Amino acid sequence: MADKHARKYAYYRHNIIQQIKKQQQDDESSKARSVLMGVLNGLNAMGALSRYDPPGMITYGPAGFHGLNWAGAVMWCKPSDYHGYKILTLLGVWAQMDDGIIQIAIGTRRLLFQAAFYDAGGYHTAIQRGFQSHYGDKGTPPTEADCLWKAIYTAEKRLALRAEIEKVLGEWGEKI
Repeated sequence: MADKHARKYAYYRHNIIQQIKKQQQDDESSKARSVLMGVLNGLNAMGALSRYDPPGMITYGPAGFHGLNWAGAVMWCKPSDYHGYKILTLLGVWAQMDDGIIQIAIGTRRLLFQAAFYDAGGYHTAIQRGFQSHYGDKGTPPTEADCLWKAIYTAEKRLALRAEIEKVLGEWGEKI
């Protein structure tokens, strides 16, 4: 009987320790996310994206997304034709933290439609709120190949980076 209680105690003790470790990791991640979102706010990433309207595209957003050591301001757009739903383009400004260094990236990602079927009415209602349900993505940062621009963030360069973000977004719009 004592052995049964010892195993039960060890099991619960192990679970409590695991929960404490997870909470500590979540707290560290939350602090990093807060810093990164503050950086994006200081760069006015949402404002830059909201003023941007690429020609021939229907745009939605922008919205904020975050994950482990990254945060992003993302807008999503698609061609205005009937079959435009098949490929969605994400355009965003992401901030990533690695060893205390914050890197800013502007990039695009192309997502393929992944829902089981296409219903125009339901799609057009849902896409205005978000793209996750139809494209199976969480707004993650682009790969190196999909980056249009990158820079290391420092508070002293904030205003210069802010102007550069506006410039890069405008140049991308001229290319499509």
